[in-house]
Amino acid sequence: MADGPCFARQLGRCRGVCVGAEPTLIHDLRLSVALAALRLRSWPFPGRIGLREGAPDGDGEGFAEVHVFDRWRWCGSARDPAALAAAWTAAPADFDLDTYKILLRALERGGRSDWVEPPPGTRD
Repeated sequence: MADGPCFARQLGRCRGVCVGAEPTLIHDLRLSVALAALRLRSWPFPGRIGLREGAPDGDGEGFAEVHVFDRWRWCGSARDPAALAAAWTAAPADFDLDTYKILLRALERGGRSDWVEPPPGTRD
């Protein structure tokens, strides 16, 4: 422990673990509960997924746009089979919290019909 209370204690925002007024175990438990709400979900798929945005073209063969993701990271978007193959094999972008939240909401509300299979000749 430091000599004296922390700044947060001086402002009335600390329960006193810094000066022994709150047991460390209670503080750590409270911290764990608070951080649990911020924990990211595990990636629920064995590899990359493609998520269709929009309806298929009029002939039902094409698609408006497919976004490819790997472990919550965006890999690219495509509007045709060649671009989809490129996005499927592209290196994923760095993790972005906003992308995570948007993708999580899309997966929670959408059905499996919006998912796109890997293009032929590609692998995860």
